[in-house]
Amino acid sequence: MQGGVVLEQSLTLAVPENTYVQVWSPNHKTTPVTRDGMHVWTWTSSQTKASARDETGKMTVAEVKDPDEDADGRKLPSVAWTTFHSWAEVGDWYRGLAEQRLQPTASVRAKADELTKNAKTPQEQAEALYRFVATQVRYISLSFGVGRFQPHTPDEVLDHGYGDCKDKDTLLESLLRAKGMTTAPVLIGAGIAPVTDVPSPAVFNHAITTVELPDAAGKPERVWLDSTAEVAPFRVLMPVIRDQQALVIPDKAPAALEKTPANPPYAYHEDFVAEGTLNSDGLLKSHMVLTARSDNELELRSMMQRLSPAQWDDAMQYLSGAMGFGGKVTARTCARPTQLRR
Repeated sequence: MQGGVVLEQSLTLAVPENTYVQVWSPNHKTTPVTRDGMHVWTWTSSQTKASARDETGKMTVAEVKDPDEDADGRKLPSVAWTTFHSWAEVGDWYRGLAEQRLQPTASVRAKADELTKNAKTPQEQAEALYRFVATQVRYISLSFGVGRFQPHTPDEVLDHGYGDCKDKDTLLESLLRAKGMTTAPVLIGAGIAPVTDVPSPAVFNHAITTVELPDAAGKPERVWLDSTAEVAPFRVLMPVIRDQQALVIPDKAPAALEKTPANPPYAYHEDFVAEGTLNSDGLLKSHMVLTARSDNELELRSMMQRLSPAQWDDAMQYLSGAMGFGGKVTARTCARPTQLRR
């Protein structure tokens, strides 16, 4: 209980002695004992540091440095354990749930052909398929039973028009495979620091997609896609999953942890242009144009996506005020949130 006063707390893990389990607790040492056919680990701790008074004399909870954080300040488990031997084994587990559902069906092939009829290159095909799944399949998470781990079939997702992150990944991969492309699902923890020494699916809360596309020299290049964000341009990952360890699960090779790209696929920039006139009464009338190709673009698209068009004027009024401008916003125009561009 970080920051609180705890006289004593304990955690006990008991596992049959013939069961494989890997236990990790580097900052909280303990030694397992064997009794009655069980391996038993017990951790005890206390936090009795007295609270302090703030500048007003009010008693406050003492701040205690959390030992279970990574270098970026993300929370790590105090204690972790797993029955998986390796990350490859975790990949085998997920592959058993998802791989068969990644295979294109007749309806998926027909949809892929329809969506790519004007695409001339693999890049254009992949972008057309990504744009469809990102913008036309709504993200809805319903994690019941095995559905928390196993994606729905692509046909179901197409028929329903919605799905969670692994559903969207499965549909996108199936469409890409229908055009002859090599894909692999990726499990990643958004905002979670995986403990690389403890292979377990428990550290993942998100699924994204990789596809191999030819680079400028014609060599296969792994491209990372996250269709769940709905408003992210092609190849752009949300900041929370950039430069993070993720489990890539190819269909014909062992799964392994890899780092997601640290940078977006193009240079970020923002442009703001204001042209106006000031009359003799001190009234300023301006025409302002904000162009964002940055993480702010993602935030703006996401905000507008969540609002109805009838609320867009109010949103622009709020944005204008946040930028330090007074007055009334009129004649607002903006790109549709799902009108993704390169």
